[in-house]
Amino acid sequence: MKKHIKKIICGLLCMITAYSLVGCKGGAGTSESSSGTSASSSYEASQEESSSLDLGSSDEESDSDSESSIEDSEEQDPDSSGQGPGNSGDDPDVDPPNQGGGGGEEPSKPDPEKVLLWDEVDSLGHKIAYYTDGSWEDLGRVVPFDFSIKAAAPRYGYQQIRNEENAAGKQNFYNQLFNNALAFYQTGGDVASEPIAGDVCYPIAKIDCDGYGISYEDQQEVLRTFKQDCPEFYFLSTQFCVSGDEFWLCIDEEYAKASDRAALRTAIENAVLECDQYVNGKMNEMELALTLHDYLTANVTYSYQADGVTPADDVWAHNLVGWATRKSGVCETYAESYAYLCGLFGLECWTVTGKDLQSGVGHAWNILQLDGVWYNVDVTWDDGFEKTSPKLLDRQWFGMGAAEFAVRHSADLPTGVGTQYQVPLPTLSEKDLNPVRLKENDEDGVMMPSIDDAIENMENEGSRYEIILYPDTNAQVKADKVIYPQGASFTKTELPKTAGVTISAKRYYTSETTYIPAQLNTPTVVALKGDVTLKDLTWTGDTINVLSGRLILKDGVDVQAAVTGITITVDAGKGYAVLSGAVAVEQMDVISGIARAYNAVHLQLLQVSKNASLYHLTVDHLAVDGIISEENAKLYMTNKTSSSVVSIGGVVASAPLQIYVSFVGLSGYPTLQLKGSIKGGINLVLDGKVSSSDSTSITPTMMTMPVANVTAAVNTDALKVYFVQGDTAHGKTYVKDENGNLTANE
Repeated sequence: MKKHIKKIICGLLCMITAYSLVGCKGGAGTSESSSGTSASSSYEASQEESSSLDLGSSDEESDSDSESSIEDSEEQDPDSSGQGPGNSGDDPDVDPPNQGGGGGEEPSKPDPEKVLLWDEVDSLGHKIAYYTDGSWEDLGRVVPFDFSIKAAAPRYGYQQIRNEENAAGKQNFYNQLFNNALAFYQTGGDVASEPIAGDVCYPIAKIDCDGYGISYEDQQEVLRTFKQDCPEFYFLSTQFCVSGDEFWLCIDEEYAKASDRAALRTAIENAVLECDQYVNGKMNEMELALTLHDYLTANVTYSYQADGVTPADDVWAHNLVGWATRKSGVCETYAESYAYLCGLFGLECWTVTGKDLQSGVGHAWNILQLDGVWYNVDVTWDDGFEKTSPKLLDRQWFGMGAAEFAVRHSADLPTGVGTQYQVPLPTLSEKDLNPVRLKENDEDGVMMPSIDDAIENMENEGSRYEIILYPDTNAQVKADKVIYPQGASFTKTELPKTAGVTISAKRYYTSETTYIPAQLNTPTVVALKGDVTLKDLTWTGDTINVLSGRLILKDGVDVQAAVTGITITVDAGKGYAVLSGAVAVEQMDVISGIARAYNAVHLQLLQVSKNASLYHLTVDHLAVDGIISEENAKLYMTNKTSSSVVSIGGVVASAPLQIYVSFVGLSGYPTLQLKGSIKGGINLVLDGKVSSSDSTSITPTMMTMPVANVTAAVNTDALKVYFVQGDTAHGKTYVKDENGNLTANE
């Protein structure tokens, strides 16, 4: 990949004050997994039997589920910014893809105001440049990558063997396996086949187990653990041969030639360096693990046989060679490649074997340790959308809670024998790992395990914070993938007082008006202690209590909860904000876009800005003490019941407030009460049909009842009523007579 290194003239930098900134595929490649919809998959597995014992490898297949979507009739501009959090200068057409510094696309030409302050080499060996505009840029690797193989002792399986019966003998045997595999990896030549114990094998070492005190079953179990620990020894076969106390460690025939292995070693290292472009030492463990996950799911596809249904049974499809040479493989390719990459970049990750409980066939996934907590990760099942939605990237199985994960996964146990054996697994997190990015005062931000963790870290009352759900990674953005918006949640019952909190997400559009929403599930009651902005998400809960500040709704928000308290501000641009629950606040400001209310609304003051609108679709009633509106402000009341009441107090309008009432599907007429002073006038538009069975359009002579239901207090500047017939509007102006009744001014 090409590297863009900017040449910047940095004269007299010493005069500048420096600042720090500081196989299984959810079955098989098409398993869709989504919020509220578990992947429905099936697998096929085959294990070849021979006179020599085969530890087995997993083959699988699956059926994909179609995602549920929401059809929205309102015009909506999809969020297509592609701008991610953190290193948000990501440009999918530019390499390397990891420019940071608080956002902004990488300029095509040097910015004369962007001057280099200093650069440094990070912990991963990348050069990071810092600029005077506060941005930073990863200029790529400057320290050669360390491909050396780490020692056996720290590995998860080896550590678990230490706790077993006859641990010393098993560890001695493990060490022999490791040392012989390492020596072969480093200096091994061509390997010839040999008949051993009646079988044809490709042995690379003979180990004398006399004196270890381990049984034949122990040898199987230790070999199995060793292979799970060491994905870099891809060439080792699941087949081995035993004669008495002599154990022959074997490789697969496909890797018998030294020249082939040399070429594969180069391919693996090149694949690692490709992945290396998307990571840097500024990432914490969470972001690093998620980036590696996204890299594999974005760049590897599930491998099938010629029929396009049966999982591939080639040897390369069952180890990391599939990823490195073909960007393809089955579950073992995904799991072993993820474990290998995590190990290279300093993360504790291990390959787990077991089966899918839905199909009952073999499967492989990972356990991952982040900040001392172990999580489940199934990279294979997160790559289940190739056939149905190539641009979609899933993270449902990244850190899924233990209980939910166990509904579909059954890991092999220490009580198993041979191919069914596995060392004990650690206690796994019951909480879902649902990464978010927390940004403070427009800094790059840091990846956190959950919204709750982010809330706990919002400690500065004077700071502005943003919590970004489903955060982008360099690997995902570079691959031009859209993140599937799984359900997110938090348990905190209040958001702290700050200078402002934004919770933002992105929905996944299947068309201009059809999308999968970004769902945020919250506690029964959530208290807000300052300005809180919701952006492009669906909030599901009981009540939002605005104790101080404002609840600000932007860019397609649906609040499926009651809202009480002080102020709601709708600033939806060309989009809309939906209030599905009851609303009882002191003030609602509709600054831009459309506010849509579906339930009872009680407001002391409604302010509607120019070209903004409030659609009130309630079956209960709307009560507004006062309205202040600007030019082209609109208030819509449609699909109401005949018993509904719309009560409006005083109106102050810079131009006549447009009030639209539709009678579609009604058997009677709702009541519209204008109880206060009207300044600037109201244009009342009555439209629709009297009932669903009546095909006759409304005419002026049919409008006696609804007009009689309109009452106004004093100081009415003007009330003009329009009756719509087809495309024609017939208008009458009503004035208040001496008895206080409205009469038409013919």
